[in-house]
Amino acid sequence: SSGINAECSRDGQVPDPCNSEGPDLPQFINLHSRGPSPSVSCPPGYQQTVCNARSPWLGLLQNKGVNSKGVIPNENACHVPNCSERNWCEVTAVCEVIADSEEYKNAVCPPTITVEGA
Repeated sequence: SSGINAECSRDGQVPDPCNSEGPDLPQFINLHSRGPSPSVSCPPGYQQTVCNARSPWLGLLQNKGVNSKGVIPNENACHVPNCSERNWCEVTAVCEVIADSEEYKNAVCPPTITVEGA
């Protein structure tokens, strides 16, 4: 044994920092878009962990910020421009819930309203 443990979590759930009584949130969200100018972005409270681009037509991903492995770096938009309906491109992203609950609350939760003199 090499001592390396890899663990895949499928449909993992995490508590909702906005509502501890409410339903848990999915730890990961998978997004997908296909077409002439596909684009996906993670919802508030989630951060992109990977963005992949693909097209069956050789060359459509060249000079569009996609590396040789079909990955668009996380600091860039998960988007591929200038494909077409016939010669489409596709992007997929994995978003992971922000682990820092305070940061998540600031991004997602409705503001808490304090009523004076109540």
